[in-house]
Amino acid sequence: MSKRPPAPAARRPAGASKVHELVKVAKGLYKDLLRKDGQFARQFAVFSGIGIINTLIHLAVVVVLVEAFSTHPVLANTLAFLTANVFSYWANCRWIFRAAPTSRRYPRFFIVSVSGLILTVVITSIAAALDWHYLMGTIMVIGTLPILTFVAHRTWTWSDRA
Repeated sequence: MSKRPPAPAARRPAGASKVHELVKVAKGLYKDLLRKDGQFARQFAVFSGIGIINTLIHLAVVVVLVEAFSTHPVLANTLAFLTANVFSYWANCRWIFRAAPTSRRYPRFFIVSVSGLILTVVITSIAAALDWHYLMGTIMVIGTLPILTFVAHRTWTWSDRA
């Protein structure tokens, strides 16, 4: 009897490794949600609190810049976004992920933040195009964006690879 050569390794279609990676992330998140120690829920609650503080920082910076320094509202909002974003990064490092802020991790944090801003514009634009009340788009953003950005930060910004 002659020995057969080993069968060639099965090749995955293009993109299959990305899908496999997303499935692994989803399974990990599901396991995190079921953990009895409540770490995921605690982290999300603190993340939400930091988000509320960010909103107040943003608002305060805009009001001070516009009212006290006659700054154009668009510039004031841009500076307020950047100020709140830096605070948010520091606070998330310190109180949620317990990691030192690094110049290597901040670009990931900023990308997730800007992606959230883009998603906000997309969701509210869809709501407006459907002629829904403007608060419907806002409610959709509030209902989806915090959990999506939290998961993105947890699985990418503060992953072991960062």
